[in-house]
Amino acid sequence: MFRIAAVNKFGVGEFLESDPVVAQNPFTTPSAPSIPIVSAVTGDSIALTWERPESNGGSEIDGYILEKRDKEGVRWTRCNKRRLNDLRFRCTGLTEGHYYQFRVMAENAAGAGTPSDPSEVYAENMAGVGLCSNTSDSVAARDQCEPPQNLTVTNITNSSVSLSWDKPEYDGGAKIIGYIVERQEEPGSCWLKCNFTNLLDTYLEVAGLTEGEQYVFRVIAKNSGELFSAPSETTGPITVQHDVEPPKIMLEDKLKQVVVVKAGEFLRLDAEISGRPNPTVFWLKNGRNIGSKGRIEITATRSHTSLLIRECVRKDSGQVFAENAAGLSEPSLPCPLTLAEDPKFLPSPPAKPTIVDSTRSSITLSWNKPLFDGGATVTGYKVEFRKLTEEDWTVAIHNTDTTEFTVTGLTSGTEYVFVVRSINKIGISDPSPETDPYVATEREEVPTFDVSPEMRKMLLVKESSSFTLTVPFTGKPVPTALWEKADVDLRVRGLINTTSSATSLTVERATREDSGKYTVKLQNVVGSASLTLMMAQFDKGSNIGIEQL
Repeated sequence: MFRIAAVNKFGVGEFLESDPVVAQNPFTTPSAPSIPIVSAVTGDSIALTWERPESNGGSEIDGYILEKRDKEGVRWTRCNKRRLNDLRFRCTGLTEGHYYQFRVMAENAAGAGTPSDPSEVYAENMAGVGLCSNTSDSVAARDQCEPPQNLTVTNITNSSVSLSWDKPEYDGGAKIIGYIVERQEEPGSCWLKCNFTNLLDTYLEVAGLTEGEQYVFRVIAKNSGELFSAPSETTGPITVQHDVEPPKIMLEDKLKQVVVVKAGEFLRLDAEISGRPNPTVFWLKNGRNIGSKGRIEITATRSHTSLLIRECVRKDSGQVFAENAAGLSEPSLPCPLTLAEDPKFLPSPPAKPTIVDSTRSSITLSWNKPLFDGGATVTGYKVEFRKLTEEDWTVAIHNTDTTEFTVTGLTSGTEYVFVVRSINKIGISDPSPETDPYVATEREEVPTFDVSPEMRKMLLVKESSSFTLTVPFTGKPVPTALWEKADVDLRVRGLINTTSSATSLTVERATREDSGKYTVKLQNVVGSASLTLMMAQFDKGSNIGIEQL
């Protein structure tokens, strides 16, 4: 409220008071922008656009706030951290397959407006909250699905073409809900729809075509996100006419060999067939149609036929023919159906493998043959390993015919466990018991000599002859070898040769001074060992060589 009084030289007059007045900004909050429109969608983002509000409240629009919420949720969250000055925005970080609603608010310099009902959206500015737009329709974050695969012509008549295809490898995160088949009648002409209702199947017979004309076909997929794929690869030009193709029979490779079953059990043979018109299938034995009767059951479709024989006997064998209007096909390869013999089984697994050696990047293990071979020769072994801290097994080798194998490419200092499976012609056995956990590291062994008792006896060498002393040894890491003899440098007097498993000393034209004690010393990081050998020289004779293994 305000008041005023007059003043003169005699004093102050009575005050006159005004009515109550509220101090407020003369502007109002902006009205709601238009409903946000979705302009682009990917698996984790949605781009939206909107129009300015009809009223800016008397003040220039400073920016916009975009909010979202899950369709099933109740809480709105901001999409933009900073004020938006544009009429479009891409909201990222969405969850693929979820439905979202969006609303947008405008900001100006006005004060706070009256809150709307919960179903409405508000616009916030430095002076308060203005009316917001209506919520957008729910939108799912989706990718475009991939095109259908393997478009194939399955049949041609003088007025129709039958097509089949496979589903897209990727559906864009939404279920495939239909297909559109299109045809092109002349190169460069427009594509025409072949189906005018939603097509759920992955095949279609396109009818009503003109005999003798050429057509090209393609297929487009649609997912539940209302997104269409790119067109599939085309069929190439197809001439509409009666298509005649001799029948063909395709057998699995295993059916081209002897099929072994236990006498009295059942046998099922399957064959893929093709031909135009669709072939009529006959199963024959010794040139006679056997048909479905008794213990024999035959089934056939446009592309497949099967023969089921119950209680097989030794005489069950035959040839398969397919026949249609184009003529009789070549017979399939003769297939001996049954060989009555003792049944075969999977072998038992080997016993628990043993670790026999290791390095920083490899571990060598060995195992014994299984106790039971399943009635068939064990042809190999499969070796698998895993880190002790992991569950998944890695195949080191699919088939080795030895009972020892070195697994390479391991990580130094990591613990591993190993299993082995037996293999025969029936299949692969269960895994063996796991080895104890073992760390991939250099194996350490104290050096030891591997010499025979005879080697430790005195060695006799004739004068002027040559001799070689060979001393086998073991040790991890490989030890260094040193030959010694009192008052003699054997590196000068003789020839020393050392490998990872043996060391040798060769002396040419021995004399009496070469008699005496020879000492071999081995040493590595684990320990050391020494061996003394005695050599005596006697009367001159022919050259001889002494080598102890």
